[in-house]
Amino acid sequence: MKLAILIVCVVVMAIELKIFFGQGHKLSKLKLEKRLVESITGMEKTILAHTVRTADKTQLSKVEFIFRGTIFKNGIPYALIDDMVYAEGDSIGEYTVARITRNGTTLENKFTREIRKLYFQE
Repeated sequence: MKLAILIVCVVVMAIELKIFFGQGHKLSKLKLEKRLVESITGMEKTILAHTVRTADKTQLSKVEFIFRGTIFKNGIPYALIDDMVYAEGDSIGEYTVARITRNGTTLENKFTREIRKLYFQE
């Protein structure tokens, strides 16, 4: 009888140890995945910096925009560019409207992060 209880206790302990070490393995795997996810931003910056640095300036698109003015509606600025109205965050081709002020608009290229500032044409 005591031998049977001892065997059951040993089996239970073995199962608990297997579960414990299995969870430890899962935890270390999750920590590794977390570090990988956290490093993605740094990787993107490195890749972007390399892409911008190696890009041939003649290959960048030479898109011309004409800034016609700024409109404020309910305190929200809108830019009139090429006879179209845009708000901050809107897309114009490969550019995003980053900032709108009374005097001009800032566009950012989605791919190269190139900044273009548009002002009134003289």
